[in-house]
Amino acid sequence: GTIFATNLEVGCRGYKATAGSDTTYACLPLPGVSLAADPCLSGYFDCDSGSCWNESFCIADCEIGDTECGRDGACVSYTYNVETDTQIEFVDGSGASLADPVDDNENANGGLIDLYSSASYTDATSDNDLDSVWVKVESSSYYADVGADPDTGAYQLQLFTSNNPPPYGSVSLESELKEVPADNSSIGQAQLVDDLTPVRFSASLAEGDDADVDYFRVQLSDGEILYAATTYPLDQVCWPNANLGKEAGAECEFSFECAAGECFSGKCATECTGDAVCEAGFECDSFYGSQRSYCFPKLTFNDDCEASALGNALDTPSCPNNLCLTRAGDTFWCSESCDTEGAECGNQDEEGDYDGECWEIVDGPLGTQNICIPHLGGSVADAGSCIVNADCASNCCNQSDGTCSGDSTACNGS
Repeated sequence: GTIFATNLEVGCRGYKATAGSDTTYACLPLPGVSLAADPCLSGYFDCDSGSCWNESFCIADCEIGDTECGRDGACVSYTYNVETDTQIEFVDGSGASLADPVDDNENANGGLIDLYSSASYTDATSDNDLDSVWVKVESSSYYADVGADPDTGAYQLQLFTSNNPPPYGSVSLESELKEVPADNSSIGQAQLVDDLTPVRFSASLAEGDDADVDYFRVQLSDGEILYAATTYPLDQVCWPNANLGKEAGAECEFSFECAAGECFSGKCATECTGDAVCEAGFECDSFYGSQRSYCFPKLTFNDDCEASALGNALDTPSCPNNLCLTRAGDTFWCSESCDTEGAECGNQDEEGDYDGECWEIVDGPLGTQNICIPHLGGSVADAGSCIVNADCASNCCNQSDGTCSGDSTACNGS
């Protein structure tokens, strides 16, 4: 076989114990010579780039379009977590606004900072022809200017339409970042996307600029909806081919490792636009407030959702109402929506009894809502902890203190 990172030449070389310490000399081997995707244990001793991922393989920076990445790797794009300062606006050929601009540093929750801007526009014409719409994106280095999360005005623009939904293919460069740059700061100079959606662009301010305006032209058919979002910026890294192209359900660390979707809770999920594209046992669903859908394991009320569901406990699309909940020390289970507090809900057995009871949750992800809770079958004595009436032998859970009692005026649903 091939032996990697065998570098036995030793010499007297300088090094620093810390960045601020004086240079010290010792007998050390040469730095590593292994290429990206080669096996490694140490970035310094094994990798030409100096970076070893999890004592597993060498990684190295690359650029979009690179066809060679180490010995058996590929240049992939990944997002890095910084706050962006962008605004999206749809305009016509004269620059007139077609909809109010959407800004990512102010939202409906009272000026809280968002991590992305997201907007949509529908072509309402019926002329049996393609109509051009311009996506105007303004970006700023505001956060860097005020000493906040370091940012250079970089962002990622995602464009797709109702006729051409994700998954996205390879990342494209904004025209100003290409090897031969082209200005796109006006309608007449707009980067032409036309009907080549879905597409992702890596975009950024020119060095030294505080703000930038970029235009992208998209062509829509009658009734077609255009979706635009600016989100975390993109960077690139050489990654082993063996860790790419993973199918739905495969273990993953990052979304770029998945063939057609995202990595949620350590598993690949396939992006979708309808149940027809999902395999048996999966259904097409989305997280709260998301315009993107994925094939999630299909679960029903009271199913164990701890291992098979993807997403956090209060936003788990596998569950009927996106809630994967637990009692203290209990397993996680799927809830579902219900109508009336105190009413029976859930699954019905052969005797006609239900395994759940409707209860009002005040601080859920959608605010106050009624959800079905699996009950404990009347096994809790008076003064014991409870959530719903059917937990209690007395068939009354006092909602003022969460204990079983015979006080019918404070029971769940009273």
